[in-house]
Parts: sequence; C-alpha cells; structure tokens
Amino acid sequence: MFCNIPLIFLRALKMRIKIKIKTSKLPQLYNHRFLALIKEAIKLGDPSYKDELYAKKNPRPFCFSIALPPKKEMKVEKLQIDKNFTIDANVFYFKDIYPLLTITSCDFAFLMNLHNGLIKLKKFRFSSDEDMLVNGEKIELELESSIAINRPEIKNNEIIFKTLSPILIQDSNDKPFLPNDEGFNDLFNEIHNRIFLNKNIKGEALYEKLEFIDINTKKQVVKHTISEFREKTKKPFMYLNCFIGTFKVKGHPKDLELLYNMGIGNRTSQGFGMVEVLT
Repeated sequence: MFCNIPLIFLRALKMRIKIKIKTSKLPQLYNHRFLALIKEAIKLGDPSYKDELYAKKNPRPFCFSIALPPKKEMKVEKLQIDKNFTIDANVFYFKDIYPLLTITSCDFAFLMNLHNGLIKLKKFRFSSDEDMLVNGEKIELELESSIAINRPEIKNNEIIFKTLSPILIQDSNDKPFLPNDEGFNDLFNEIHNRIFLNKNIKGEALYEKLEFIDINTKKQVVKHTISEFREKTKKPFMYLNCFIGTFKVKGHPKDLELLYNMGIGNRTSQGFGMVEVLT
C-alpha cells in the first residue's frame, strides 16, 4: 500500500522518497515516462504549482533515478515510441522483485505536492494508445509502496559521491565533457553556478569554487528520448555521453548538500545526475 508519509516528517528529511513500482516489464527508454509520472503527480497535488514550475525552461528543483532489480530478463523487442517511430529495443522483464523509483528535491513545496499527488495517482499509464507500446501491448505502472529516506547531513567541505543515475556534463553547444577532459572542472563550476543562481533552486551563486576529483568513474553512453528532440531531429532518440562511478567533490558544505539534494550536472529533472553520499 502506498504510504501516507506525515508532512512534518518530509520537512525534516529534506528530502528523498523511494517508491516501489510494480510492473511486469519496462523498455530501456523509460526516463521520459517516469518524468511524465512525476509531472502528473505534481499536477494532482497542486495544478498551479505544476504550471508555475514548468512555465519557463528553468532548472527544476529535483532529480530521480530508477534502480532495476538484479534478477531480470532482457529481450530485444519492438518498441513503438510514438506514432512516428518503432524501433528494436531492450525490454526488461520482472518477477517478484520490481524497480525502485527514487526522487530527491531541494524544495519542500515540490516534495509535498509530489507526495500528495502520488497518493491520488496510485497507477500510471506508462503506455498510451500510440506511445511506448512493447510488441503492441500497453504497460501500466502500479505505485505499490513508498518510504521516506533520511539523508546524511553534510557538514564537511569534501564529500565522496556515488552515482545512482548517469551524470551529464555539457557545454553551451551540447558538447559532452568527461572527468578527464581538459576544462572539465571549470565547466562543472559554470554549470552549477548558473543553476544555483536560478530562483527555483537557490537564487545565489556558489559559496566557493567546487573541485571535482575523479576516484573511479567510467563513460556510459545513454539512449534518451523526449518529444521535442524527436520533433526537431526526426530521430527516435539521442545518444548522451555520460559518466558513472565514484568521485570526490570539494566545496562549501551548503553547496555540496544542494548537489546531493537536487542532482549534479545537466538534465537532472530528466533522470540524470542523482548521487548517494559514501563518506
């Protein structure tokens, strides 16, 4: 059963919710549909808040990740992304153990409206009549249960993070940068300074310059799709050069806490950049 978490508890947590998603299968291209689930929940929680949040192309104060169970079967099947595109895609099948959706935010109002909406939503149509059909069949997600996760309090000026979803770092021309690329740390600071300055996030610049220190990261190429990209390029999906693994970031504790609560890098509200604290 979906848990009604007391709002005072959510406020104290600052803020991470983990949701068990019951479904028999998921195609590999799933991020945009989980974003649609989150947007629908926010709308059910407070339509005016959702409209304000998406009125402009500003950074959104949240990110999410999907953890697939280790015991799953994978098949290559026909995936109808929309009425214009049908591709061969990896499809994961589950039995008894299901995916987990984790959502984090730096904004209490977001989490409150999200949680209230999730209680009302309960189920979500991953597939519509013409979109995201696997071999012509629809997929429905059942929001089976949720738990609130207490986050570590960040007091130190250096933290080791582990990725829960791939991190994307791109310059203004959409050129990807990986940790070992020249200029990576400068771009890392530029991106987060710009994001933090947005009133939806912090409204202030970084307190101190961030220093990214690679520990054990590796490149991961991610297939990702959104309707705007398909309409503009006439292609079914994009390839994004991301990285996963463990790394250290040095900086002001409040900046490090904000990175943890809202995600790291670009496209965080599309399912990229979620991290966990190791030390």
